[in-house]
Amino acid sequence: MPLNKVVTRRFTVTLKELTLEAGMELASFSPDIEHQSTTRFLESIIESAEGDVVDIGDWTIQERTMVKAMYLASTLETGPDFAISSSGGGEPDARLSDYLSTEDEYTKDSVTIDKYVVIPITGRVAESLERIQGEVATSEYGFWLLGAIAASVCEPGESLPDNASELDDELLKRISDIVSRPQSEVNALMEVLATGQHQLYHLLNMVIAQIGGFAVRPKEAESDKPLTRFPVSSALSERTALMAGKLATAGA
Repeated sequence: MPLNKVVTRRFTVTLKELTLEAGMELASFSPDIEHQSTTRFLESIIESAEGDVVDIGDWTIQERTMVKAMYLASTLETGPDFAISSSGGGEPDARLSDYLSTEDEYTKDSVTIDKYVVIPITGRVAESLERIQGEVATSEYGFWLLGAIAASVCEPGESLPDNASELDDELLKRISDIVSRPQSEVNALMEVLATGQHQLYHLLNMVIAQIGGFAVRPKEAESDKPLTRFPVSSALSERTALMAGKLATAGA
């Protein structure tokens, strides 16, 4: 099935349909490694990529989630503005258009807040946080909040390594430094993170879910529509999931 191109300020990708082989592989992935499965999913559905940033590890979590959503928009039976959730019967509770703002593109590599430089969170960093999650004694929400600060709030001149093991070590080091600080300093860092990420907003409003990990909040701040993640499992047919020995996850 031919799929549409996804065009953004930083890259253009041509999508292709997921193969049965790739679908069965993805069905075997644990829900706990959402960002690793997203990387494998993107590798499986991208026919070609061009532009300034073509490494999917360097795409922001918003950009990666948007490409997942655009694939679902091309393949789900509920159509381009597909249903996110439904309480049964009638119109769905939420649709893609309640979350995605394609007109709000990536425009800034960083913003300066007080003495800190705040940068977007990339897929490479999100995968690293998944790998080190069990090494920090805190709740899942607490870990992802600390991890987001460690990954996004930097001193001027600081950078994160590309090498996976070095990145894991650096993020763990930064998290250890954060938890050793007074509560008032950590609270201030949380405010810097929130302000910086608000200024870096593009495509989707990514937040940290109470159960951990990044999730997408509806565009309208006061909306009662649910958070969503556009899980990879939503792209798998029920037959594919069954052939892989897994049950399909309904909805997006």
